[in-house]
Amino acid sequence: MERQFKIGIMPGSLITIGGSAETWFDSIQQTGWMCHRCDDLRLAQQQLEQLGPCIGIIDLCQENLSLNAISCLVSTNKQVRWIAYIKESQLNSDPVRQFIVNYCIDFFTSPMPEKRLLNCIGHQLGMLKLEQKVWPDNPLDQQVSLIGDSLPMKRLREQIKRIAVTDACIIISGEQGSGKTIVAQYIHQYSSRNKGPVVVVNCSALPEQRLEQEVFGHNRTHTTGYIDCEIEKAKGGTLIFKNVTALPLSQQKHLHSLLSANHLGSSQTIESNDVRILATTHNDIEQCVRENTFLSELFFSLNVLKIYVPPLKERCTDINLLAQYYLQQNSREYNSQARTLSNNAVKQLTQYHWPGNVRELSNQIKRAVLMSEGTILDVHHLDLPSRLTKKRNLRTIREDSERNALIYVLESHNGQISPAAKELGVSRATMYRLLGKHNVAVENKSLA
Repeated sequence: MERQFKIGIMPGSLITIGGSAETWFDSIQQTGWMCHRCDDLRLAQQQLEQLGPCIGIIDLCQENLSLNAISCLVSTNKQVRWIAYIKESQLNSDPVRQFIVNYCIDFFTSPMPEKRLLNCIGHQLGMLKLEQKVWPDNPLDQQVSLIGDSLPMKRLREQIKRIAVTDACIIISGEQGSGKTIVAQYIHQYSSRNKGPVVVVNCSALPEQRLEQEVFGHNRTHTTGYIDCEIEKAKGGTLIFKNVTALPLSQQKHLHSLLSANHLGSSQTIESNDVRILATTHNDIEQCVRENTFLSELFFSLNVLKIYVPPLKERCTDINLLAQYYLQQNSREYNSQARTLSNNAVKQLTQYHWPGNVRELSNQIKRAVLMSEGTILDVHHLDLPSRLTKKRNLRTIREDSERNALIYVLESHNGQISPAAKELGVSRATMYRLLGKHNVAVENKSLA
């Protein structure tokens, strides 16, 4: 669904997330601002989509909001200019400081300095209007999307649309940096839960005690169920366990209990919390089961459906499209003049093998944008590993050319092996041998 932005509203729209009613909110409203309040984080995304570009104030003074959930909300709504409102003592908190630096254009400490706030939001409204004129069709103004016209990406999108309508658990596998969390958000977007919240739990970033308290709830009982935790905050939406194999065994048991209760029809079910579970992993989860680092019973509960996210090396024809997207995204965010890539830069990007996948490409383009001063990004703006520029021997050149030819011909024949082999003048058996040699996905390879 495309957002219809209402940037012309005067003097502007402002939304406060969390907190309690304070006099400064009424004072701002009396100056003519269209002020909105959202006390329920589960409804925030829907309100933000209706408002479009606006000023957002995150009120952390009450300390009743999960920074993890708030970070997910603000990072997916870059059309909002975010301001943090905190108590002065919270400046001693590392998570709060990191949140402000990573996501906010300014912050104020309680009590709110109303005149400074008015000046700040007035200036930010002007910046929003300028951005709307400079970037009228920027893809940042769209919901989460999977970029790419390659055959693997087309198949991935088709598979997601088929399974998103179910409420089944899904394991999303793929190499690090390939975009598994984006795929999970895309599934949420195409599901019947798309009006509800989506909460991401990074299993490798939280210690065991915080996982116990923040994800599963330290007040959990058989009668009250899962309360005061991420499961409750994701009610009506989707809960994504990022890197699920990093979940400690004790917390794996909690997740399995939740899913088992759902299957058995217990009063403490996932329906009572109304949450869909998606899990991502870059590890071989079945190998983790064999090594007893991942509970087999949890694997069987999660493994209803599986999706494989192809690495960038299997969809090299998408590199230019992705690079242009990240160029536009970062140019807007950092107010850069960079608008396009030179032919030589595109050639170098497409020849690189991208072990860090889409994440590495995104960071590479961000660095180039920050280092550039003109409108065109060229080769010298890139910082690819030196092995790319080393002289290659004849064997390496031949193998690279052979692999590129395989991918090109497969793309031109929509992934069909027989016509591709015929065009290359080889047998089907040779074609399959070459595909295996170069680790190229074949036409009948399932994405699941």
